[in-house]
Amino acid sequence: MFTGAPVLGAANPATSKQVALPSSGLTFRRLFLPRAAKSVRQQVVAEELSYSLPFPLAEAHYGTVERGDEAWVVIAADSVVAPLRHLYPKAELEAEPLCYLRAARAAGISTALVVDFGATKTVFCGIENGQVGNVRVLLRGGDRLTEEVMAAAGCGREQAELLKREEGVAHKTVRQFYLELVEEALLPSPLPYARVLLCGGGSATNGLMKLLSDHWGKDVDVEPFPLPGLLMPTDHVVAYGAALAGRVAATRLNMDHSFHQTGRSDSLRWGPIVLTALLMLLMALATETRLNGAKQKERQLHDSLVAAVGPLVPNAASKTPEELNKALKDRLTAQKAVGLSSPTRILTTIAKGSEAVTGKRKASVTNLTFEDQKLKWEGRVGSLKDSEDIRTSLESVMTEVEQVRTRPTTNNSFVYQIEGKPREP
Repeated sequence: MFTGAPVLGAANPATSKQVALPSSGLTFRRLFLPRAAKSVRQQVVAEELSYSLPFPLAEAHYGTVERGDEAWVVIAADSVVAPLRHLYPKAELEAEPLCYLRAARAAGISTALVVDFGATKTVFCGIENGQVGNVRVLLRGGDRLTEEVMAAAGCGREQAELLKREEGVAHKTVRQFYLELVEEALLPSPLPYARVLLCGGGSATNGLMKLLSDHWGKDVDVEPFPLPGLLMPTDHVVAYGAALAGRVAATRLNMDHSFHQTGRSDSLRWGPIVLTALLMLLMALATETRLNGAKQKERQLHDSLVAAVGPLVPNAASKTPEELNKALKDRLTAQKAVGLSSPTRILTTIAKGSEAVTGKRKASVTNLTFEDQKLKWEGRVGSLKDSEDIRTSLESVMTEVEQVRTRPTTNNSFVYQIEGKPREP
């Protein structure tokens, strides 16, 4: 009577009704809260959720379980809550993971992994130091297993259900299905729980406990969820945990439109807008400051450039950086042309080229002309091959060497004309 625990055969009517929302329709968050009044903490939770959820908070039910500076928040979209509200308009809404927690506490268990093998889903719920830890929901359960057995055995649904019950994990498809569920849960390895509590209809599968024991190792005890009296772990864990919410000081989670109940103060409602405007103003000021600094730096660099190139470029101070760049390029080009046209370079090229020409049999140079940065060679050779050899030899002292013309003469010789540019220093 004082603890609120359910008593089998009790005639007293229930003072409240609890309806557990399935884990598959819930979203979970862990938030750190400031040391402040309860109303302020609720407003902080509302603000955090309004920015992190994929749907509007005004279209959801949510509740919190606070412990120190941390809050475990459960959120459900109105579309998930509406059918249960229609069936049980006066019931208090609970979250399935809290039902596991209360049932485990009633059995004296503070740390364990609860695995609920349901018809349409499989839930892995970690209970850590008397609190709900990580919750992992896989949308595959007994119904999907039946379909896979049907496909593998090529039989109907009734026959597949019979195979599941009689053979259990000895059936290859059944064994593979449960091992895949454990892998998809992405549990740490080694498993950080010494006990694993199985519940839900699928937990009665033949050989399942041994299969999981072998999978997790001898340091992990896999057992049915312990329940009092005639209650069965295959059917009654969630209902039993929901009923335990009636105990004094029990961990409760009343899923409601807390968003509308707590409201949002004007300061919190306008706070993000004011903060955003302030940040934008600071960004604009910082950008303007950097822009002014960049302009000042640009002027300093321009002045240094003018001082450096002033002796080379007339009226450098009145020119833009682009004009100064072009003037310097033109000056370099002109200097390079002067270097290529210097008498010393041309004479050196002629000397080296003459060695290449006169080294050939019956080859001579009759005329040399330097025009348009090109040195033009004219002379006679005994054959076309000799003319080609001269062109190849001149490539060692000139670039862009080209055989402009080769023609035969009346005395069995050939006149050649080859031109190219003296190589750069």
